Amino acid sequence: MALSDPQVISINAVAVNHARTDLAKNKGSFVSADGLSELTISSTFNAKTGASTLVRLDQKKPVTGATGVVSISKASVWFVCRRPDNGTWSSAELSKLAEGLSDYISSANFSRIIVGEA
Repeated sequence: MALSDPQVISINAVAVNHARTDLAKNKGSFVSADGLSELTISSTFNAKTGASTLVRLDQKKPVTGATGVVSISKASVWFVCRRPDNGTWSSAELSKLAEGLSDYISSANFSRIIVGEA
């Protein structure tokens, strides 16, 4: 089963469509029309180490240096969920865990964490 195409992510209250560019077993990639934003989703399953799912958003922007040369600067944010692959955690339980972390990151805490506070 695959996620719908496109995937929409709102950045600074602007909805950005990300069209599918790759589909492989347990992996999908989606890119914005301007190519400046890419969403990657992948999962791995291992009997010993458990399962791991990655959701990653990369964004690029042009920046002008002191010499007037334009280059591309890239930032990435990702979320990884690691869990035993034995069914001891339900999707609902993992969703609540993810929502809790997402709410924490969405709050003023992230502004403090990103500058190095711990």
